[in-house]
Amino acid sequence: MTNLTQFINGGMLLKQQIITANGDWDRPVGLAGNTVYVTLIGGGEGCGTNTPTAGNGGEYFIRVPVDIGDDMSVPCTIGAGGIGAGTSSTSYSPGGTTSFGAFISALGGSTSAGVGTPGGGRQNNSTNPTPVQNGSDTPLGYGGKVIAYTSSTLVAGGGGGLILDTSRTVGQTTSAMSAAMGYGAGANYSAGLVRNGAPGAILIEWPEVV
Repeated sequence: MTNLTQFINGGMLLKQQIITANGDWDRPVGLAGNTVYVTLIGGGEGCGTNTPTAGNGGEYFIRVPVDIGDDMSVPCTIGAGGIGAGTSSTSYSPGGTTSFGAFISALGGSTSAGVGTPGGGRQNNSTNPTPVQNGSDTPLGYGGKVIAYTSSTLVAGGGGGLILDTSRTVGQTTSAMSAAMGYGAGANYSAGLVRNGAPGAILIEWPEVV
């Protein structure tokens, strides 16, 4: 399989586009061949008040080669972040599914794993008498980070995908958890506040003749 480095060394230019809202991705006029490379992540899970519970990061795929054939456009669906339960419910909600046409999809963060790589796991303090403070990282982004840990009020969400922005962490805080940051990040929990998971995203890369 020809990879992106071979494309570049062979006199082609690598282009990319990040998709953060529903809509069609139009085939570039200069696309070399029919293969594009897709990185995508589902929406992050919202928080719940039962435990308390933070949200899991969305499922993700990294640079999957996709043959789009003769298609002139591909519909893109961005998974929404799950809605946080706040103080009115003990439940939490999964994130939405992110899809690049019918070619590939990434499920939203939830307690059920999909066929891809699960996003970063949430921190659940009820199972940790000596708590691990932070949510799990992924190759795409960092899990939530609790600086001032309080077992009953602060729980960190799972990592999402920063994709084009590697300067941020997810939910870094001093006294209370911030909202989930990074595409597909799981929601943090902070003293019953409504925290939604972060929406997903799609990064499309393709070679063009120089």
